[in-house]
Amino acid sequence: MMAGDEQRGYRSGGDSRRRDDRWSEERKEDDRRDEDRRRYRAPTCFNCHKPGHYANQCPERNRRRYHLDRPSSSFDSRGGRSPRRRDYRRNTSLGKEAISSTVAELGKSVVAMKDFYEEARLKKEAQERRKAENIEAEEREAAEREKAERKAKKKMDKLRQEAELEAERRAELRKDNDIHLAIRLSEMEENFSTKMKCVIEPLKELLKKGKKQVTYASASDSASEGASDTSVTQELSEQAGRLFISEKRKRGPEQTVGDSPP
Repeated sequence: MMAGDEQRGYRSGGDSRRRDDRWSEERKEDDRRDEDRRRYRAPTCFNCHKPGHYANQCPERNRRRYHLDRPSSSFDSRGGRSPRRRDYRRNTSLGKEAISSTVAELGKSVVAMKDFYEEARLKKEAQERRKAENIEAEEREAAEREKAERKAKKKMDKLRQEAELEAERRAELRKDNDIHLAIRLSEMEENFSTKMKCVIEPLKELLKKGKKQVTYASASDSASEGASDTSVTQELSEQAGRLFISEKRKRGPEQTVGDSPP
């Protein structure tokens, strides 16, 4: 802004100097013209105010006005000097000074108006620049906000996909565990049944052989036989229980897989 003011001051100073030079030239030209007019100007009668003759040569010189006013001429008939002529140079210089003052005032007004319009233009440009900067900042914020929303949405989609995959994996694992557990239970049941048969079949054979050798002599013998049968049954149950416990110890503790109960 300071550089602009200095440039305007420099230009205005140069314009003022050029105007002063031009006015000086015009003043000199006007002075030459006035000198030429005074040198070659035709006489004017101050009685009738007509050019071409003096007042003493005026055909209307006998009028009362001539005697009252005593207009000037180049030569007074009474032997006096011709009256003082009007100083056109002074009037011309005064007019030039007035014109110069008016032109100077107009120049100042033009400079002030130019400065005013320049200031208004700079102010308008600053407002437009601030407006453009605000619009650019809003667009940049909107772009960043949209980018952040896209990033968050992408992250949520990824997490949802991972959760779905984890749920599917757990479901498959639970299904596999159920199948494996069912197979294990079936195998255990089959093994238990097989071992029970292996234990009970020989006992049944022994019982059959024992019944064939026993004779039913009396009721007391029947009672004692019933007691012996009961003791045999208890013994078989105890052997089966010990067999089941030993089998379970051989397998070790059952491992729980996934969310399946023990």
